[in-house]
Amino acid sequence: MMEEQTDLKKLQDLIADRIRSRRKELGWSQEQLAERAGLSHNYLARLELGWNSPSLSTLIALAATLGMHVSDFLITEEVWLDQGRQLAHSLEGLTSEEADYV
Repeated sequence: MMEEQTDLKKLQDLIADRIRSRRKELGWSQEQLAERAGLSHNYLARLELGWNSPSLSTLIALAATLGMHVSDFLITEEVWLDQGRQLAHSLEGLTSEEADYV
């Protein structure tokens, strides 16, 4: 149970960081993003602090507003590393001509 709470907090923090980083990349204030996404400023601030877990509809609205995909909020470096390992493993059995083609 405690591990689940820790994982949830990590996910909240990851989402918070991704929202905040993308908002800053766009040069928007919290107020601007909140208005564009149809959220209250207070709620957005709580999301960016990792204090609240967004609903799926909120993630969809934020992703659309920020020009992102919902998965961009959730994919971690570990996921990318796992996918890279799987790809490398798949490529191991290729001939040099097949590898060049890929």
